[in-house]
Amino acid sequence: MNIVIFVITVAVVVRFCATQELELALEEERRAAEELRSQLTVLERKRIALQTELEDVRGLLEAVSV
Repeated sequence: MNIVIFVITVAVVVRFCATQELELALEEERRAAEELRSQLTVLERKRIALQTELEDVRGLLEAVSV
């Protein structure tokens, strides 16, 4: 009887530890995803600024060409 309780206890502890490890891995993935979203936001702002600058230069070139 004691061995059955021991085996069940070990199984529960192992599952708990595995769950904790998965939760930690998930949290790390969430942090990484947030960092990537932040980087994407910065890059998107830079892209918009460059697009605007390109359109301004095109406008100036067209004005000079006319």
